[in-house]
Amino acid sequence: MSPSLTITDDGDRATVTIAGDVDAATCHRLRGHLHGLTETGVLFVLVDLTDVGDYNADLPQLLSRAQTRLRARGGLLATTGANSELDSNLWAAATLVEVFALYQRLFNRDKTAESVPA
Repeated sequence: MSPSLTITDDGDRATVTIAGDVDAATCHRLRGHLHGLTETGVLFVLVDLTDVGDYNADLPQLLSRAQTRLRARGGLLATTGANSELDSNLWAAATLVEVFALYQRLFNRDKTAESVPA
């Protein structure tokens, strides 16, 4: 399937939807778009991987590096819709700092949910 990238930019938030097979050229385009988003002040990026077929091995590292850049600016990159193989490769590409940050977000979210009155 031919790859496509769709980007919706809404101030400091953006959604990147990737569809099709992600080859090296698509990774290169995605890298440029993500860099451009961070340079224009976008802090929160959601990458929708629901319709990704085959993917280049660079994709997990590319997303991990983008997450690191966003976090350094006080932002966040999140993914949704990754199949189990891609999801495990995204986790494998995560640095230990990213894993602890994710754990802390999940832990704090649970604590906040418990403290909200019913």
